[in-house]
Amino acid sequence: MGLDSYEFPCKNYADLAFRIYGRGPRYVVNFLQSLQLLLSVGNIVISNGQAISQVSKFKLCYAICCLIWAVAGFGLGQVRTLQRFGILANAAVFLNLLVMFISMGVMAHSPPNFAISVLGSAGSAANVTSITPVNGVYPPVIHYSGLPNPSSIIGGINGLMQGVYAYAGAQLFIEFMAEMKRPRDFLKAMWGAQFFIYTCYMVYGCYVYYFQGQYSYQVSFHQFQTPLT
Repeated sequence: MGLDSYEFPCKNYADLAFRIYGRGPRYVVNFLQSLQLLLSVGNIVISNGQAISQVSKFKLCYAICCLIWAVAGFGLGQVRTLQRFGILANAAVFLNLLVMFISMGVMAHSPPNFAISVLGSAGSAANVTSITPVNGVYPPVIHYSGLPNPSSIIGGINGLMQGVYAYAGAQLFIEFMAEMKRPRDFLKAMWGAQFFIYTCYMVYGCYVYYFQGQYSYQVSFHQFQTPLT
């Protein structure tokens, strides 16, 4: 498609809009991508600040926990090239896989964590009654072959947003391609990464849902786009 042209190379996601629609849409896409990245970073800082707060057993101020993560991210963000960033990126993937394997082992030998199901489990989003205890006894694990509540779009939208979050890293494909000298290398890396991502998500998702059902509470959902580097 000539996206790696020497004269007019695509170096970022907005360049695609510029090639197809012109200068105006390019600014719109740049603004929307900046907003999306801002919200993603904010979400990451908040969630990992909570993790640090839990590790400190809530003895450390929550605002300080978020600040610690933000400063650490700022320091790692000084890495400017994808080649040098590859070591950190792949380490993040392997750490995420480790979390998946550990949680899968725990789920196979432990009942669901009923107490935290109200904080963000599948049941809390789609059907609260399925996780509400009756006389102190929680409902058994159940599975659905379709939407838990066909008259509500919450279940579908929740799944859709998880997919959007999981594959949001695809917007960086243009930057990856711009740094690769041979376009075929990008295609091999991209399809290899997509196969790896899809396999991990499907296996882990089906495994968790089998053991946890409506009590499913994902502890490993970070993006796997990093193998591309």
